[in-house]
Amino acid sequence: MADLPIQRLTPDYPFTYVGTDYFGPLYVKQGRSIVKRYGVLFTCLATRSIHLEKAYSMTQDSFINAYRRFVSYRGRCSELWCDNGTNLTAGERELREALEQWDEDTLNHYMTDRGTTFHFSPPAGPNFGGA
Repeated sequence: MADLPIQRLTPDYPFTYVGTDYFGPLYVKQGRSIVKRYGVLFTCLATRSIHLEKAYSMTQDSFINAYRRFVSYRGRCSELWCDNGTNLTAGERELREALEQWDEDTLNHYMTDRGTTFHFSPPAGPNFGGA
């Protein structure tokens, strides 16, 4: 077995290095109908703490909303490790494109050392997710 990733061994603030994944579906009664909801699991790679968020669907918008709620509670993470799901890769692309449209001076001043780096595991390698 290879050595552990440096993110798992570095003592830093909780949720600096984060792994994420979806679970579910969970069936929830809404009015008279039953709808699917999903859980988004954010795991701190160093302390093994977890943070759960609710996702309304498997779309990129739902992932971005869950990520925004996570960041509002725990602060911006330095690195985000996730599998190669289409909703997660599309969410990363949309966040990157939105950041590119912001004012560059403000972006450079505020986000230089606060940006999040996304790491995706290979399509057939679930053990590459950092945890």
